[in-house]
Amino acid sequence: MQSRDGRSARETYRFVHASGLHLDSPVRDVGGAPEALRAALRDASLRTWDAVVESAIAREVAFVVLAGGLFDGERATLRACVALGAGVQRLRAHAIDVFIARTAEDMEAAPRLPLLAEGATLFDHDRMSTAYAMRDGACLATLHVAAGADAEARRLQSALRPSGLGVEIGVLPQRPAANDARGLAELLAKTGLAYWAVGGASQYAVLQEEPPIVCAGTTQGRGLEAAERGPKGCVLVEVDDGRVGSTELIPLDHVRFASLEVDVSACADAAAMRRLLVDAADRVRDGAGERLHVVEAVLCGACAARDAGDRLALERELLADLRRAGTPERTRLWWARVRDRTSRSNRRTGAAPGDLRRIVIDRSEALDAPLPRGRFLARTFAPLLRRWDAESDLDTQRELVRDAAALALDVVEAEGPR
Repeated sequence: MQSRDGRSARETYRFVHASGLHLDSPVRDVGGAPEALRAALRDASLRTWDAVVESAIAREVAFVVLAGGLFDGERATLRACVALGAGVQRLRAHAIDVFIARTAEDMEAAPRLPLLAEGATLFDHDRMSTAYAMRDGACLATLHVAAGADAEARRLQSALRPSGLGVEIGVLPQRPAANDARGLAELLAKTGLAYWAVGGASQYAVLQEEPPIVCAGTTQGRGLEAAERGPKGCVLVEVDDGRVGSTELIPLDHVRFASLEVDVSACADAAAMRRLLVDAADRVRDGAGERLHVVEAVLCGACAARDAGDRLALERELLADLRRAGTPERTRLWWARVRDRTSRSNRRTGAAPGDLRRIVIDRSEALDAPLPRGRFLARTFAPLLRRWDAESDLDTQRELVRDAAALALDVVEAEGPR
């Protein structure tokens, strides 16, 4: 078997390393979205897995390594199981081997995975396992999987030794929580393997350049938390002349989450702020193709033109204006929320503790959620947080808590020390 440049496929080939598929997992922190966007968010993890499969086929890789995190929740959904099985079958139909390192959570979520992923090589979740990627009787690579709880995983990693067959690849499906990045890299480097495919983390990271120790991150972001933002996808690894060469993150996420921080110090009004935010969003979308973006706007800098009591009104006004400016179908972008983090030089002094209580009481009555008696902050919001359906009103729940906290801070700062 020869590569395009005539060298042996044993010496020159590619493979894909992916982790954290979280198939059919929910997306968080996106309230008020139209139905078309909600459907895209529901399908995002499945569509991204399809993109991983298509990318592997298009790049004619030799094999695919999935380093844990297949599912989300206690039980894999039917859609997740069907998607995983179909992807494996498509890869195998193109003579691409599939190696799956499972975590304990994967085992619990899908105990019948051997039937679902027929044709794939499955590794045990609690011990050291070895498998071989073969082509035409030649060994392309030896894969060593060290899985288990923290202490056991560290012991297994320390016990790993190269076999001398093909390129030696280590797979760690669940990054030990007790190890920091440097400690983990030092431990894995001592094994003498040529590449480590690490899972169990949300963000892509190269823990060490030589030998490459790479966290693939998740294939699809699931919210606006820092770890879920930015490009997501799979890692393409080049093997050249029997040695691991370049590694590259291939962004394949169907929906991308982003936080846009904009200095609005020079803005005289909300319209000027909106123009700045739209320009920033246009830069984010450049080169994004058909990818959807879910974005939060963070206002920073000085904002002396508006007083402290206008924070909530400004956020709502800007969010409504931004959403009116374009629909996700036309702009491929949804403004999830606006956060005012500006500093205020002329805070109003007319606020009083009673104003805060009155505002929150008024809102709770409007929502038909009476406030309990007793300790104010400790007991007021807990019933509200448990009251509403997560998909339709989670954003409202969080907004109420956040607004009350911001108002309380404004009152304290306005009153000053007593």
